[in-house]
Amino acid sequence: MDHQHSHASSFQWISFAYQGLTEIPYETILAQQDTLEVLDLSYNMLDDPYWNPALLGHLEKLSTLVLDCNNYTSHVKFPYMSSVTTLCINKNKINNLPVFVEEVKRKFPSIKILSMMNNEAAPSYFNGGSLTQYTDYRLYVISQIPGLEILDDTEVLEKERTQARKTYRLQQSGHSSRTSKEHSSLKHFHILKKSLNEHQVHVRWVLQRLLENKLFVKAEKCEFHTPFTTFLGLVISHNEIIMALDKVDLALRLVEVDASDSGVGTVLS
Repeated sequence: MDHQHSHASSFQWISFAYQGLTEIPYETILAQQDTLEVLDLSYNMLDDPYWNPALLGHLEKLSTLVLDCNNYTSHVKFPYMSSVTTLCINKNKINNLPVFVEEVKRKFPSIKILSMMNNEAAPSYFNGGSLTQYTDYRLYVISQIPGLEILDDTEVLEKERTQARKTYRLQQSGHSSRTSKEHSSLKHFHILKKSLNEHQVHVRWVLQRLLENKLFVKAEKCEFHTPFTTFLGLVISHNEIIMALDKVDLALRLVEVDASDSGVGTVLS
């Protein structure tokens, strides 16, 4: 098996790029587990769950992991690697942003650079995403990984951090207000966002948090990604709340207007 490696004084790296690998060559990699700092496994056919990078946790000095152009999904399972500061996983099959970002946040606590361009979960000009979708994506990732310095090919700006905190403040406050009760019940809640992409991301996050806390929703009572909904006789949309038509009809049937010249009406109930 061909691979490139360097013993330069600044860092040690190994590259298995463009090898057509269907499995991670752990034997060769782990032989340098005490010194390896940069590992490049890009442009192969690696996927999960069978060839997830779990054993890479033995690389205690690894700072950069490159997994570009493979077949990893949102459900890839990384080992805990506190030394890793850079993760490149561009052009894979990641389509669930909250699930993937949660995994990255938990397993790479020191991460400063994350690049995941050309994945479905990372809309941009690479895959036909709109500017609004791209902005929403960046704000979500930045809100969940506050220590991030570079996302994809762009530095994280302070104004983005501010906007990310503002946009996703409900998520952050949700962590601190979790109930300690053994049995909890959520009767009704609405999720309102400015854009469809932001709304979809938030819905996934809410459902994920419910599942993690062993709370469930009844599918037959749920409405997803709808421009309006009815609740307690009201129609709720993004810009107004009005009474439902059936309630209006009922109110009209209960009203009898006196046709006298005085113009005084009577309400019967």
